[in-house]
Amino acid sequence: MSNMKNFRPVRSLIRGLEIIRAINYLGPSSISEISKYTKLPRGTVYRMLETLSAEKFITKNPNDNRFRLLSKIETLTNGFTDNDWIFSIAKPLIEKLCSEIVWPISIATCNGKEMILRETTDENSPLALKKITGGFRVPILTSAAGRVFLSYTDQANRNKILSNISKDKTYQSNSISNDHDAVRKIISEVRESGYSVISRTDLKQSVFAVPINTNNGIIGTVALRFIDNAISKNQIKKKYFKSLLITSKKIAKSYELSLKR
Repeated sequence: MSNMKNFRPVRSLIRGLEIIRAINYLGPSSISEISKYTKLPRGTVYRMLETLSAEKFITKNPNDNRFRLLSKIETLTNGFTDNDWIFSIAKPLIEKLCSEIVWPISIATCNGKEMILRETTDENSPLALKKITGGFRVPILTSAAGRVFLSYTDQANRNKILSNISKDKTYQSNSISNDHDAVRKIISEVRESGYSVISRTDLKQSVFAVPINTNNGIIGTVALRFIDNAISKNQIKKKYFKSLLITSKKIAKSYELSLKR
């Protein structure tokens, strides 16, 4: 082992690991996004992605040309959180729901300090005013998905998330994390109603989100975006709340079954 210092690191291996770390952090990512994050040339990123794809460590979604990690990554480390369920389980179910109700549907998960949209049906919805693809990020405390996740996660993880965002200056709304009364009110309202709905002026739409609760806790959220001047929040609740919950429960059940295989 003492002679290892005489060997040069294998640069291609280092680059491959950098790309895996990038996708794990960014979520579903394009070549440009991975290149920007890793500071590697696009050509290098492309070759690395092709290699990782051939070895079944990642997959490319042909609909949005974004790359995501597959469960084979677990063979490299026990510390990896498997998000393969999003593509194999959740995506077909939200696409089915979108075909029935037309409004765009999305799946989001938490990375510890913000919510990341992992999959959306925007490409299949004529009602998506602004097309959003996987990788879009929103703050915890002022997004419907974030409020739902924070409200349904366990206390230890909730405290960790609040601690993380209190130190993070990415979003101005993160300062709310220090207002304990405001946070308790948010959690109480979401837990009582079972959902969160928040207007997004930047999207000219509102978002209605529900939790994906499993026996091991919340793993993500399902959300519907709608045009404010086309339908009211109360109408959305009456018409689609039940459908969102049914889809959420189907995802949770299939996810739990996948863990037993």
